[in-house]
Amino acid sequence: EGAQASYPAGYSPPTIGDPAAPVEMVMWGDFQCPFCRRFELTTLEELKTEYFDTGKARFVWRNFVNYGPESEDAAIAAHCAGEQGKFWEYHGALYQNQRGINSGAFTPSNLKSLADDLGLDTGQFVACTQARQYAPVIAADKSAGRGVVERGRGPAGGGSEMAGRDP
Repeated sequence: EGAQASYPAGYSPPTIGDPAAPVEMVMWGDFQCPFCRRFELTTLEELKTEYFDTGKARFVWRNFVNYGPESEDAAIAAHCAGEQGKFWEYHGALYQNQRGINSGAFTPSNLKSLADDLGLDTGQFVACTQARQYAPVIAADKSAGRGVVERGRGPAGGGSEMAGRDP
C-alpha cells in the first residue's frame, strides 16, 4: 500500500476515460524516463482506443519524478498546461521532445516554447510554472507512489498486482 500523501484540497489527477469504468490503470511516470516515453509513443494510444475510449477502463496519471530537476519542472509544466485544458497534449509533447536525462530538453524556455506551440496563454503558463503551485502535488504523488512503484509493478483492480509490458 502507498505511503500517506497529502494532496491540496480539491486536487484530482489527470485522467482519460469514464470515471465509472470497471478498471482503473494508474501510470506512475517521469517525463524524462525512456521507458515511460516508449509507453507513451507505442502503447498509450492503443490502450486509449481499445479501453479508455470504450469505457472498459480509465487511465490515471501520477507523477513519479525520479530523474532530477528537469523531471519536476516538466511535471509542473504539464499541470500548468492542464489549467488551460491541455494537460494531455502537453504530456504528449513532453515525451515527443524528450532528449535524455537532465540534458536541457526541459529548461524553462523550452517548456514555454512547447506551451506556445500548443497555443497556450504563455503569460499565464509562465506565471504558473514560476509559482510552482503544483510542487505539492508532485511531492504527494512521489510519496504515494513509493509504496506501489517497484520496477514497473503496481496494484491492479481488486488489489491484485499486474506487471506492465517489458520495456
